[in-house]
Amino acid sequence: RPVILCPAAFAPLNVPIIVALVLPGASSLHQAVWQIINQLYNCSVIFANKNKSEGNEISDLEFAGKSAAAVATAVAVSVGTVKLGDKLGNPLVRGSAGFIGCVGAGCTTLVLMRIDELKDGVDVKDEDGTVRGKSKVAAREGIGKCCAARVLWNIPATGIAPLAYAYYQGSAFHRRFPRLALPVQATLCTVGLAAGLFPGQAVFSQTAEIDPQGLEPHLRGLQRRNGSPVQVMTYNKGL
Repeated sequence: RPVILCPAAFAPLNVPIIVALVLPGASSLHQAVWQIINQLYNCSVIFANKNKSEGNEISDLEFAGKSAAAVATAVAVSVGTVKLGDKLGNPLVRGSAGFIGCVGAGCTTLVLMRIDELKDGVDVKDEDGTVRGKSKVAAREGIGKCCAARVLWNIPATGIAPLAYAYYQGSAFHRRFPRLALPVQATLCTVGLAAGLFPGQAVFSQTAEIDPQGLEPHLRGLQRRNGSPVQVMTYNKGL
């Protein structure tokens, strides 16, 4: 797996992307280009860090098709929000294009890239680390948690940061030092990304726990190696 696709590289590489996505007054074309870049990178990261249970592999052709669908969704959502803001004459709606595009398209991308998990399930293990079967219930829970995390980590960077920058633009300091606009925006986005991404990822553990009684019938009432009942199952939530 390339270094740029590791979870640790996700935050620093997202800084220039987020800055571009929330650039005030950006055109629809600008939003479209940067949403394409954003979603292609997101697709690659999700694919590289998805649950690799046997049977959940996808071909290069499937990956290309799902990436294209994710990009199309991102562009449609973000550009549509920009157009709606222009039509309503509402700068707040227009300015939320980055947030709505990132969250909406991010969750869509996640489901598209991991739809095989929803169909086939993911491996679940008992307390001894033994794989006891596949669970669609665990797959749904894991993807749901990943979608929730995306909403959380986007709030500071693509939700709050643009509002803070809009307030800054009306300040006397900005009028006196207009050339500092881009550095200030980059700083706000970087702080927002750090404030949202790491806590957002930490809300749900990578190795998730689930009660076997809430899983499919074939995963209930199982016993461990020592004969005691299985109390907790674990699975790889993914990113």
